[in-house]
Amino acid sequence: MKVGRIGALAAGVATAATTAVGFGVAAQAEPTGADVEVYTYCGGALPGYPPPLQVIVRNIGTATAENVAVNYWAPFGPSGSVIKPTLAPGEIANYTVGTARTLELITATVTSTTPDANSRNNFVVQPMFCPGSI
Repeated sequence: MKVGRIGALAAGVATAATTAVGFGVAAQAEPTGADVEVYTYCGGALPGYPPPLQVIVRNIGTATAENVAVNYWAPFGPSGSVIKPTLAPGEIANYTVGTARTLELITATVTSTTPDANSRNNFVVQPMFCPGSI
């Protein structure tokens, strides 16, 4: 009987220790990481000149995005890609990719080798009205 009581006592102590340790564990923080987003813009032209067509990338995450690749394409306009080695949290990269026509349609994507917290904002297809400045 002594062996049974010692075994039961040891099991009870182990259960109590496990429960006590469970209360002492800190809550896990939200996952952090890079979150690159892409959008396009036309405007800011000097008077008498057509507006520039721009692709803008921003890191809205908490980690630096590595090897950021931007690809863009317009049906009757520019197409190409740009690679930026790093994009720090809060940093914005603005690329002028050509001259916008009055009606413009541009597609742009952005990728990174750093895991992205929200990949839904890595692609844009945007029709734009881009009047020249007067």
